[in-house]
Amino acid sequence: MENLILWGVPVIGALIGLGSRLFKSYTSLLNFAFAVYLSIWTESMISSLFRVPGNAAPYKSAVTMLFCAILAWVLLMKLTDQLMPEEREFVFPPLLDKLGGGFCGFLAGMVLINFAAFLLCATPQKTIVTGFVSLPALERASAGNLVSFTHLIDSVTFQKYSRGQRAETLERLIRQADPPPPPEEEQPPSVPANLRNTASPRR
Repeated sequence: MENLILWGVPVIGALIGLGSRLFKSYTSLLNFAFAVYLSIWTESMISSLFRVPGNAAPYKSAVTMLFCAILAWVLLMKLTDQLMPEEREFVFPPLLDKLGGGFCGFLAGMVLINFAAFLLCATPQKTIVTGFVSLPALERASAGNLVSFTHLIDSVTFQKYSRGQRAETLERLIRQADPPPPPEEEQPPSVPANLRNTASPRR
């Protein structure tokens, strides 16, 4: 079920991209990808700048990432509009224009659904999905895909972080949202083996 969710949104994104032009889909993908990248890897720095009430603490990281992603995406889209006004035309062969738009839409959908799934896994509310998906599988899939996506941008931007370092950060964000373990029931004290035979009176 988790695979259906993680692949369904990219397919919808590809269908939307097929109806868009390649250049528009490409710039939208870049803006969204870098917005997600910045939101994830600046979370620890931004979260340290403010405090929240105790009952809201488990949601702090996820809300910070979501807010930063939206803010970065809006700013990047505004910057794109200023640098590349709509009057400017980019002409590609029709087949490339259509298939390229679909491919970029597919990639944007992949980033979107994995980021959304990861945000859910970084909150205590992730337990609501246990009725229809495997939560551990969803955590592994979303975090693993985001690590691969991050590694690609790290390589392009000459960042020297390993996959292991990135995976540890995402694992920390997921584990800090785990619900507390149930309290252990008190067990009656056990009787030492050398006293068991003398515990009952002789007849």
